[in-house]
Formats: sequence, structure tokens, C-alpha cells
Amino acid sequence: MTDPHNTIGKKEQPQKDCSFFPEGTENLSQREDAGPRIIVVGGGYAGWRAAKRLAQKVQGPVRITLMDESEQLFMKTQLVEVASGSLPLGAIALTRRELSEPQEIFFLQDRLERVDLEKQLLHGRQQSYAYDYLILALGSGPVVPPGLNLRSVAFFPMEPKSAQEAGLRLRAMKEGQITICGGGAVGVELALEVAARYPKLRVRLVTRGDGILLEYSERVRRSAMKEFKKRNVALYVGHTVTQLVAGGLSATGPDGACCFSSDLTFWAVGGAPEHSVEGLWRAADGRFLVDDTLRMGPNGTVFCIGDCAFGSEGSVPSAHHMADVCADNVLLMMEGKPLKTHHPQKSIKLLSLGPHQGAVQGPILLFGWPARALKSLVEWLHLLLVGGWVAALRSFLAQWGTPGRRNLFGPLFSTRGPLLWLLPLRFAVGFLWAKEGLSKIVGPSVWAAAQSPLDLLTLGPDSWLRPGTLHMPFSWLQGADLQTSATLGSANGPVLTSLPGWYEALMRTLMPTPGVAQFFQSLLGLTEGTVGVLLLLGLFTWMASLVSAAMTVNFILAGVAGTGVLWLIPASLALMAGSGNLLGLDGLRHRRFLKKVLEPLQEPPILPQSAPRPRASQQDPPAATP
Repeated sequence: MTDPHNTIGKKEQPQKDCSFFPEGTENLSQREDAGPRIIVVGGGYAGWRAAKRLAQKVQGPVRITLMDESEQLFMKTQLVEVASGSLPLGAIALTRRELSEPQEIFFLQDRLERVDLEKQLLHGRQQSYAYDYLILALGSGPVVPPGLNLRSVAFFPMEPKSAQEAGLRLRAMKEGQITICGGGAVGVELALEVAARYPKLRVRLVTRGDGILLEYSERVRRSAMKEFKKRNVALYVGHTVTQLVAGGLSATGPDGACCFSSDLTFWAVGGAPEHSVEGLWRAADGRFLVDDTLRMGPNGTVFCIGDCAFGSEGSVPSAHHMADVCADNVLLMMEGKPLKTHHPQKSIKLLSLGPHQGAVQGPILLFGWPARALKSLVEWLHLLLVGGWVAALRSFLAQWGTPGRRNLFGPLFSTRGPLLWLLPLRFAVGFLWAKEGLSKIVGPSVWAAAQSPLDLLTLGPDSWLRPGTLHMPFSWLQGADLQTSATLGSANGPVLTSLPGWYEALMRTLMPTPGVAQFFQSLLGLTEGTVGVLLLLGLFTWMASLVSAAMTVNFILAGVAGTGVLWLIPASLALMAGSGNLLGLDGLRHRRFLKKVLEPLQEPPILPQSAPRPRASQQDPPAATP
């Protein structure tokens, strides 16, 4: 096989696939037009972003190579869903062709083992590679305490192959105990995802910390604990895992040593650099030391970005910001110009709390389905920008087709889903009745001439509340103003041109004289305004919707409602399906009422007992009360 990089004396097109090389050192300096050699190690969020920015902004002959041990790039923020069996691994994987277009980025499949800073060489498993500028974006991996052999007994949710295997195992399980070690964002997301998708499985989370999500605010932690209680996830805080074997694990807790039985164990304790690369400077936590320009050393040509860099926040926006600054600094160094200073930026943290719940922490706090939808939208947009519309469509179809309503759109078609679609309908019907009622109360003339809300504080001469002004469209009532009474959709023509016999007899009985009709007239205007306000506030929505439908039918029978308001009848009946529980006071009212009613029926909490000592027939210690 000929050397694909030996281009002396001939011209050839650059190759996209550079995953194979001859024995020895891959020396790109043999290329007359190759220019500086920039190698980016790590195909994660930061590495790919840096390579893409370099390819977009570079001028002149420059060789940009992206080195990673995997043939694909995975959206790691969604690996939790793969580990829970909610998504196939292919839904979050990007191929080289999807990544490389339209930039000229060369790919190198190998694993970095050692860096020779003096000779500017990378030593991989397959061979060695020369570089002029090096960007390390190695990411982070699981933190494994010394003495624990986890690879054969535990699954790692942030490693693609391990997450895929765990997801397949979970789908095949009918019952059993799932244990998740780690109280950070990955552990919490995984615990709630598994508990929601597999209600027959028992899920526990073990963490050595004093609680979960310690890097988040108190409100986010309370929201997560609420979901733990809802999903029956057992929580064990202050427990340090000392031994992990097939079928269980041992830990040291506040009350001493204890054991846990487990059919499937996840190790979600992360934060250390994923690669044990030799020849580089490290901080106490194992991450690489960099200066304020992201260089490793004041005069070096090695940069470090992403989770493996000391001082990184560990989020996707932070990784993107570091990648942009690093790529710009590499180009500035090539031009001999001063480098930019990297200023860490606080980014928004997106957290999923199950398939349909989430939390957003940043300038604003957001909880519930909107937060989960925002996280999914951000992940999907990132996939669209990195991999193109084909990869984004593939991920969308995988989410939509996932059984068990795991996908983002599941709650929109569940028992709470219709409430979201009924929200604009509730506001529309409420505004219509509020407008009709207020115009009758202040009078049509005042309503039409009002320039500001203050003008509506006075009653006009034609107000339905003023005695002596009658607007009821019935012939037996003297002084009836048939024109002003026909206000509800009459422009399209009345539905009925004459009163039905039974309805006329009923109205003659209820309103035999103008004085009685005046009372019902005032009551009608106040009722319309009240129904509108209640619907807008989402308070007593069921009763207000029923009255809305009844008033519409009454106006049709009275011959003052046109065909343009027929939609109010089915709309009002649809709003009776609990539409006030979403962004309405009904949800708060019902929760407080039920809490007050059911509080005497609640049993007192069981006090936790001391943790048992490890024995052959070991039971789990009591979990912390969420």
C-alpha cells in the first residue's frame, strides 16, 4: 500500500479518511503545500467545535486533523437516555461524512497515549504523529477509586458502548433492583429516566455526598427530590462505595458498613480526564493546567480545552466558548499576534428530571415540561448545527418513535397534554366573555368611545345596570331595544329568526314584566364579565365553561346570536376538561384543598434505623426520605 501522504512530485486531492497510516511516524511535512500541522485530539463538543472554527477561519495551506479513537461523534449529553434504553445509540451518533462537510477536516482514528512536548510528537496506540500546534480536548470520564474493579461489574452511562449495552439489558429486564452510584447530574438524570421508563424496577441512588446536585441551587434540588418521591427512587446519602461485585456492592455509611443487592449497577461518578496521557502537567484533580490563553506553558504550542482543562465549568456552552477562544489563539499565534484571554463564562445549566420534567438554572429558573422541552430543543439544535439536517431528522424520528411515551412530545398527548392545547382556547373564550360583559356593564356607548382604562370607570346612559334601560329582545316587554341586544355574532345573521314555542313560554314565565327583566338583564351582564374573568384566571374553570356553553345556547334560542358564535359551544365543553390546572388558579386551589382533606389520613414517617452490618443475607439500609 502506498503512502497516502507522499505527494512529492504529484498532485492529488486531500483525503477525508486518514484512519490508516504506515508504520513509523506520520510526517506531514513531506507535503509541499501542507503548511502548519494542527491536530485536535478529542472528537467531543469542544474538539469538534475547535476543528470546525479553524477550518472556517484559516487562510492559506494548513492541515487540520481531528484525532479520536471512535469512528463517530456522540452527543454525550444524551447518553443518559441511551443508557436507560430510551434512545438507540445511532440517534445521537454522527458519522465522519456528516461532520466533515463542508470543511476540509481530516480524521485520524487512534487513541492518544503520550505527548512528547520537546519533539512535538503524539504517540498513539498505532503509531506516532508530528504536529506544529496541538489542541487537547480529551473530555472527562468516570472517577474510579483505587482498588475497585468496575469494568466487569458496572456500566458507565457516559461511555457510548457501555451505555448501549446497559440500555439493552434494561429493556430485557422484567423486574429487579437497579443501583446508580453518583449524586451528580448524570446520576440523577439516569435514576429518574430509568424509574419513569420501567416502573416495575426498583431504583436506588447511592452517593457519598450530603445530598444530590450539590452544584445546583436549592430550588433545583427540591424539584429533583420531589421527582424522586414521585418515582419511588430510594436515596442513600453519605455512603462511600468500598467494594462492587456482581450482584451487589458494599459501602460505608453514617452508621457503618452496609451492603446493597443489585441486579444492574451504574457508575455515574465522573469528572476526571478520560485519558491517562503521559508527559503533560496536571492539577491535583487530574485535569491539565493551562494559562489564561488556554496554553499549557507560557511559550508552548499545546492548548487544552473542555472538561479536561483545569477551570472548565463542564457544560456544553462553556466548552464551545473555550473552543472558539482556543482556535482563534492558534491562528493568532501562527500570525505572530498577541493572544486572546479566556474569561470563563457562567452558562445556563440544563437538567432533565425524567422524560417529561426538567430544570433550567441560569439567569432565570425554569421547571417542569417547559424546562425539559428547552433542553431537548437545545440538544436538537446543536445536533442540527454540527451534523446537518439528516442527523437532526434521524434523531427527531428516533425520539418520536420511542415506545412508552419517552419522547419530548409524549406529555402533549397524555392526560396533561390537552391542557397545553386548551390554553390559547381558554384565553380566547375568556377574553370574548370579559369583553361582552364589560361592554354591557359600562354601556355600549362608553365602551366604544373609551380611550383608556380610566374611561371605563363610569356607567353610560345605555348601561345594562341602569334602571329604565331595557335591552331584552322580547316583544311582550315594552321599551325593548332589539338593535342593541343583538351583539353576539349577529353580523353573520341570527341562527334562529323566531323564538321556539317552549322557549317563549319559559321566558314569559321568568320575565313577565319589565321590572323583572331589568333584574335578569343586570345579572346577565355581570355573569358574562365574571365568566370571562374566571376563564382568564383559570379559576373554577369547569363551572365557568358550563355557564359559557349555557349562555351561548340561550342567546341562540333568543335569536340574538349569529352563526359566528356556534364554535363557543364545543369550545366551552372542551374547556371543562380541567383546562384551569395549567397556568391557572385551579391547579393551586385543588392542590391546597386535597392537601387539607388528605392530611389527617397520612401516616407519620418511619424513622430510619441503624444501618445493618454486612452479612450473607443482607437487606438494604433505610433510604433517606425525599
